[in-house]
Amino acid sequence: MKKFILAALVLFSLFQSAQARGIVGKWYCTNAYLDSLGLAYYYGDLDGYCKFDNDGMFTVRISGEMVSRRSSEASAVGALKAPKWKRYKSKYQTLLIKVKGTYRFDGSTITTVVDTADVHVYINTGLEYPEDPDAGASRAEFYWKNTERNLFDKAERHAAIQAQMIRREKMGLWTWNNLPVTLGNGVMQVGDLMRFTRKKERGFGMGEGSEVAGPHRYSTKEVYASSRSALKILDDIGSSEKDRAWAVKILEKTVEKDSSAYWMFHLGVAYVSDNSVKRDTAKAVMLLRKAGQTGYGKAYKVLGDMYKDGKGGVCQDVSKAYYYYSLGADVHDKNCMYYKGYMLTKGIGCRQSYSDAVLAFLPAANWPDAESLYMLGVFLRNGYGVAKDSLLAVNSLQRAARMHCPEASEELMRPHEETYMHDVYANAPRYSYIPDSLPDVRPSAVAVDLPAGDYRGFIATYDWSGKYILDERPFAMTLNGVTGGGLSGTLTVGDESAKFCGTLSGGRLVFTEGGLTMPDRYVRGGKQYYYFGDMALEACGGKVRGRLSLMSRSRKEPGNPMYFELVGNASGASAGTE
Repeated sequence: MKKFILAALVLFSLFQSAQARGIVGKWYCTNAYLDSLGLAYYYGDLDGYCKFDNDGMFTVRISGEMVSRRSSEASAVGALKAPKWKRYKSKYQTLLIKVKGTYRFDGSTITTVVDTADVHVYINTGLEYPEDPDAGASRAEFYWKNTERNLFDKAERHAAIQAQMIRREKMGLWTWNNLPVTLGNGVMQVGDLMRFTRKKERGFGMGEGSEVAGPHRYSTKEVYASSRSALKILDDIGSSEKDRAWAVKILEKTVEKDSSAYWMFHLGVAYVSDNSVKRDTAKAVMLLRKAGQTGYGKAYKVLGDMYKDGKGGVCQDVSKAYYYYSLGADVHDKNCMYYKGYMLTKGIGCRQSYSDAVLAFLPAANWPDAESLYMLGVFLRNGYGVAKDSLLAVNSLQRAARMHCPEASEELMRPHEETYMHDVYANAPRYSYIPDSLPDVRPSAVAVDLPAGDYRGFIATYDWSGKYILDERPFAMTLNGVTGGGLSGTLTVGDESAKFCGTLSGGRLVFTEGGLTMPDRYVRGGKQYYYFGDMALEACGGKVRGRLSLMSRSRKEPGNPMYFELVGNASGASAGTE
């Protein structure tokens, strides 16, 4: 029996080895893979490989170098023959990433397992801590040495943050879960985005052969310098149209020669910016998507913003906005994580889910990101998607406030959570007329009769899930009359009144004019002006009930769901009375 088991294990090992034989060996990283690190802007020369062994082990090694300081001899200071204590040689910051793990390859898919402890990132800033000045040193030397120490400390802190970001945010580059593998012509494609090549080539750019190039290099120093100048021109709102046209042309030439997602991103933004001299929405979307596919999460943030607000030449499509924010969150862009969670919170372009929103906010909050920390604080305080925890909520809000998030400061000053009154409304007999959760309303064109006159009742505001009552106020509607489906009148919510115009069709009143300033805890100041969207109407037991939808044009999103019940004066009763 033991011999049989041993033989089976040997055969299985041989089978695994035979299956893996196609990928065993060293595979060099392509520009697209290296771009996924998001470091091509910092390190002008990145190189790396992924090596698979017969024993099921694999390693990833990536290195890079950048000039952190040029020698004083090449600067104006050197030309003026600076004193000895002010002279220095060129300094180079170096990057080294080492990853070890195991892999399983069945001939068509690959799965790798990497422990975070086996991801090592070494960054040498190339700077040295300056020696203490001599006792007889001048004030200028003391000042210079102190400045050098500050620069050293700053560089070390930045290097530590960068190393932590790579270890924490880039695991997806070497941890693959059952991804399809395609082999052919010395190229290995893993999934949709990652490519490797057997042969290290020295080409660069977006021309023939560049996609499977070896080290990532900017095309030339001259092109790099002119491209940086082009970005400065595009960032300057006071630049002339001629200068902006020149800048866009320079970026187009750069993208032709350099595959960096950084340049593709900026050219895409230039094509759709408000002061664009050469708007091309189709090319912009293509470039931004390509930049995003190589791991540049900012590109997905721009695409999400375009579709959320309907800007840059595209029509508003909140579903596409959520899609792009989700892609950006997948490559660990903190802004995309926040907006994905925000849209899940309100159900904009997706199914509303507090629990999924929490999962989106958490990684960004650990970044840390002030807005995500604020949202988590609100969720913890109200029990949205997580258990209520006042201590953790205050801690999260305080961290966000220290990062200059004014909404967090306002939330800390509020004595109660958003759902404070829900239990009162749900349990007190005097509020029994208010539904505990947001009711369904089915507009009825036949059963709803709205003659001119006054209607009074109540309107209740619910949270985005519809499970909690946030507040209740008197609600009144005065109709001047209905003519050919068009009508006008006045809506009064609490102490706020506004005139409106609209059309009535299919049991739905669609507003064309009118709006009110309503409470909103998610905006600065706690209030937001909302335009009337529409009103779904349904006849129910001698009353007219329905849903009032509000819309913020500045934020391009709806207000909290609101439910109302109304009765006319002729009935002698009022909705909501005891």
